[in-house]
Amino acid sequence: VGGTAAAAGLGAKYFKYGPKLDDPLRVGIIGTGDEGNVLIGAPNPDYTDVVAIADIRPYSRHRAFHGDWYSPSAHGARPGLLAVYGDREGWKTESDARKHVKVYEA
Repeated sequence: VGGTAAAAGLGAKYFKYGPKLDDPLRVGIIGTGDEGNVLIGAPNPDYTDVVAIADIRPYSRHRAFHGDWYSPSAHGARPGLLAVYGDREGWKTESDARKHVKVYEA
């Protein structure tokens, strides 16, 4: 983990990013199953902003917000939008998050 954090810091320095972007890259996640849910927690929230998710499965959409609680390692890989962005954005509930994150069911 330390090497990953160090590499991320070097990338930001190399590309002359500050500690946080004023206008982070807005992204949408199409398919929030196992791998798509990993993508929610993978990018640095200082540089990205998930503004849309899409999945046909209600449980996958739920997990996109709340994370995967099947096991500690599953939750570590798939923490969910509330865990990744909640503190920064002031989201306490899924309803709060849905005011910012557009949800597509098809």
